[in-house]
Amino acid sequence: MAIRLGSAWSPVLARPGGNLTGVSVLNVELNPKRLELISELGYGPSLTAVNRLAGTYVGKILKGAKPADLPVQQPTTFELVVNLNTAKVLGLTVPPSILSGADEVIE
Repeated sequence: MAIRLGSAWSPVLARPGGNLTGVSVLNVELNPKRLELISELGYGPSLTAVNRLAGTYVGKILKGAKPADLPVQQPTTFELVVNLNTAKVLGLTVPPSILSGADEVIE
C-alpha cells in the first residue's frame, strides 16, 4: 500500500525513499474525531511534541543523515483542550469526566 506524502507517494513510512522524510500530524486521520468534538473541545497532536520531532530531524540532517534514510515520524502525544466559553455560548454542559481528563481548560 502506498502512502501519499505531500505530492509524492511512498511505499512505507519507515523508508520513504528519495529526499522524503518528516513528521506527520495525522490531520486526515483525526478529522472525523475533530468534527465530533469541535463544538466544545479540541483534540489533536501536541504541537510541542511535533516541533520537537521536527527539530530532531533537522539536527540529524545537519549532521549528515540522508533524508531518505529517516522514517516519517508520527506523534504519540495528543492533547485535549476544552473551551468552557464556547461551550457556554452554545448552551452545552461539559461533563466533569471530560474536564478532569483535559490537558487544558479555557475558562
